[in-house]
Amino acid sequence: MATEKKLFAAPTIAADNAAGGGGSICVWVHDEDWDPNDTNPELYYSYTPDPGGGWSAPAKVFVVDNLRYETDPKVVYTSANTALLVWTQNEMTRQQAEAPNAKYHEAMKSQELYYSKWTYNPATGTGVWTPAARITNDIAPNLYGDGLVALGSDGTSGKAIAVWVRETTQNPISWPNPRDW
Repeated sequence: MATEKKLFAAPTIAADNAAGGGGSICVWVHDEDWDPNDTNPELYYSYTPDPGGGWSAPAKVFVVDNLRYETDPKVVYTSANTALLVWTQNEMTRQQAEAPNAKYHEAMKSQELYYSKWTYNPATGTGVWTPAARITNDIAPNLYGDGLVALGSDGTSGKAIAVWVRETTQNPISWPNPRDW
């Protein structure tokens, strides 16, 4: 039986329409583990500095594997050559989430939102991601599942807004306070 790497859904793409920009960036979740019985989802990206040019080779957003599930990435440009990436990350380790006694609702309540900014340097032709930072930080006993983020930006001001779904035990879908950068 042939073993293939698994590609997760949820690619997201953004175009840099600001003066001095012009490129595009794509982010997706990729399972880099060859074992069909194991899952290792990581955030990958590729960019093109020129709408008519080629794309960079796919690369990990973060070089170090944090042994967590990253899902549902969203990306927008906030200004020329600067993009904002927001994703859902489960705070359970993969071993906890995949354990035989793991409960779905516990995994969902362990979801948090994170972000990172990417800056492209036209002089060097390279981009750099900032370290991952939390947007949400629900602590026990009030664990809420955060996810399915949507992002918006005018692409020039350096600001963005994020809205997302928060699952609570009292109300399965509620409207949290939007996050503004």
